[in-house]
Amino acid sequence: MQGKAHGKVLIVDDEPNALKVLAAILQEEGYSVFKAGDAAAAEQTLSKEDIDTVITDMKMPAKDGMQLMDFIAERYPDIPVIFLTAYGSVDSAVHAITRGAFYYFIKPPDYVKLKGILARAVEQRSLKRELETLRKRVSGGTPTRIVGATPEMLRIFETIEAVKDSMSSVLICGETGTGKELIARSLHYGSVRRDKPFVAVNCAAMPRELIESELFGYEKGAFSGAFSRRIGRFEEAAEGTIFLDEIGELEMPLQAKLLRVLQEKEIERLGSNKKIKVNFRLISSTNRNIPSEIAAGNFREDLYYRLNVVQVQVPPLRDRREDIPLLVSLVMQ
Repeated sequence: MQGKAHGKVLIVDDEPNALKVLAAILQEEGYSVFKAGDAAAAEQTLSKEDIDTVITDMKMPAKDGMQLMDFIAERYPDIPVIFLTAYGSVDSAVHAITRGAFYYFIKPPDYVKLKGILARAVEQRSLKRELETLRKRVSGGTPTRIVGATPEMLRIFETIEAVKDSMSSVLICGETGTGKELIARSLHYGSVRRDKPFVAVNCAAMPRELIESELFGYEKGAFSGAFSRRIGRFEEAAEGTIFLDEIGELEMPLQAKLLRVLQEKEIERLGSNKKIKVNFRLISSTNRNIPSEIAAGNFREDLYYRLNVVQVQVPPLRDRREDIPLLVSLVMQ
């Protein structure tokens, strides 16, 4: 039997019935649920409770969900925000995700999927808090420094040194919160591509209907809400590195398109048949057992071989406690 969920969730919605229904569902899952009818009440709750995730409606009187997310990003930057709204469009969804939303649902949501996304958001916050300060130091594209004295970390250092200037694809495997992005940044900033872009894409935090347009870009009019041309992340990573975090979350159709990009070194924006040459190094990460996913029919074996030219296995921090004082020392510098 699966255990009850843990964590504090704040639901913000000006529709009392919607608030009541979702609260009941999440309480049944085991969450401690706090309710707010508007952004002002939500801000009061955030000031008093250690909230793990906020689920908020987009359209509300006085201050809307986007403004509330801006407030949370400024005061509580580690709290994930999930949008739940009846006013959905591709454009508003893209806007919310690019502004930092963890996920975006259209009412009425698929509650099974919502519970899965919420569990991931709560877990991500919990696991990453121990490395939060360290991650802030390396955010924004600055050179990175990873530390460690355990044999496992020393092997990782040796691998980074050996392959940093290679064009070979690297797959970083490990639990959420083990510093996979930090290793990806170290590979990039220690390489000859250090002065070129490092572009990170979290495949787990983006709805499947948006991730293709995020990666490939789109032309004006490609779909409803595409009011102007948008360059995709593959193009943004020109001559640099693209880091696909949690690549195991990609669905099969997008896996096929990614495989073609790696084979042909070119992409097509959505709404265009013009081929655009791309040149980047691919680093990806996963917390899944990809061979098991292949056996289950959830991941392409040919793509896996393209991604897994070099593999870096990152042990969880609980298995390398000798590294904790070094991490603390680095953070305190």
